[in-house]
Amino acid sequence: MKVGDKIKRIRQFRGMTQAELGRKLDMGDTSQARIGQYEIGFRTPSKELLDKMAKALDVSPNALYDTTGSNTTELMELFFWLEEENPGLMHVFQMKRIPGERVDTTEDINVYYHDNAYWPAHAPHGFWLRYGSFLDDCMTEWAFRQHELRIGLITKEEYFEWKINWPETSDDCGKRIPYKDWRKQPEEERQKKELDTLRSLLPKRDNDLDALPNLQRLSDEQLAPLVPDLLEWLRDPQNRMARYVGDLLGERREMMIPIVEKIMAGEDEELKFGIRMELIPRMEKWVWKIRY
Repeated sequence: MKVGDKIKRIRQFRGMTQAELGRKLDMGDTSQARIGQYEIGFRTPSKELLDKMAKALDVSPNALYDTTGSNTTELMELFFWLEEENPGLMHVFQMKRIPGERVDTTEDINVYYHDNAYWPAHAPHGFWLRYGSFLDDCMTEWAFRQHELRIGLITKEEYFEWKINWPETSDDCGKRIPYKDWRKQPEEERQKKELDTLRSLLPKRDNDLDALPNLQRLSDEQLAPLVPDLLEWLRDPQNRMARYVGDLLGERREMMIPIVEKIMAGEDEELKFGIRMELIPRMEKWVWKIRY
């Protein structure tokens, strides 16, 4: 996206007229005309002016600069604006390695995906970037933010705010407080809405497998309040959902160990049996830590 288009997009997002932005930049009587010229590309703002615009618009200067992808920050900005130009074009997801399997131990080296409503009708293409651990962390958080938007945990406005003030808005997928707050709702109201939204993701019936991909993409902090409801599916190990819930929770070993230990020390024999059958075997190397 061209610099002028970025200025216009963010100015309109802030509900600001060209004249208002110009006055904030002390452009005098020609403010509206000058901002208009920058937005249509007739004039090119200097880096110093872009820095002033960024301050007036309350965004990171990186969001306004022309990007070439020469470093991680520019590459992320390039992706962000490409997504703004083409909504729905880019879908970021975290891949998982098949445990213990290397290319020299199998003849099939294709990359597979579990089909569900999230994927397009045709098999998508993908690519991976070898740019260092910092980019990996950035892409992980971007995938996390996209998922939050898709399931309704954040609004489109919050998602755009997160992007135009990134990396100051980065919070390591909700694990720490960001340098700059990007959420629009009051904390108490946001937490209530978040819990209601998360509960809506729970399986509704024993073959509701489409619910699982959304649950898999949640962080431990987001999944934690849903664990009691998910464990209820383990009361009947013959239930189809029990096996999938076992897989889902078995991947969260560190989070599940204290929960499972508490249950196994209790008197709920039906739930303890389901945990022995469907959850503990999937916790792999952590199983020896659990007293059952």
